[in-house]
Amino acid sequence: MLGFVLCCLASYYERETMDRTWKIYGILVVLGGLLVGGITGSPNAGSSSEPTVSSVSVPSVLPAGPPLHDATPPLDRQLHRAAKDPLQKAKNLLEAIQKHEGKALSGYIGGRVFQNRERRLPLGRYREYDVNPKVHGRSRNAERIVIEQDTGRAYYTGDHYRTFMPLNEIP
Repeated sequence: MLGFVLCCLASYYERETMDRTWKIYGILVVLGGLLVGGITGSPNAGSSSEPTVSSVSVPSVLPAGPPLHDATPPLDRQLHRAAKDPLQKAKNLLEAIQKHEGKALSGYIGGRVFQNRERRLPLGRYREYDVNPKVHGRSRNAERIVIEQDTGRAYYTGDHYRTFMPLNEIP
């Protein structure tokens, strides 16, 4: 009896292994056919009705000049770097808001009362400002600056008031 069970299990295992092997083989054959057909420009390679061009007639194009990461002028690289650092962007905006006596900059939404309902910030009177300019047809996103009106202490939030990071040190 035990021999019969072992024989059946071996047969089942062998059948499952063979099925899996044939499936993998079939996938490889199809991929290989697509790869070879795509390179040679075979009309049977895909379902596209566009004419194919032989790879022999396509000239090779090599990039001219330095690699792309060095192609950006130094000033642009500094601006891109500042734009990637949200805290630096928020600090620059805070400075500009302070120069405008607490008024929102042109193109930005801000100056509204922030009520601090969740009490994640110390008690005080706060105003909120968007870190990024408003683009018509797009959401405002989650980045904000919140400024306490009496002390001038400012906080940055990148997750719409869930967490705050201090932007300035006021003694």
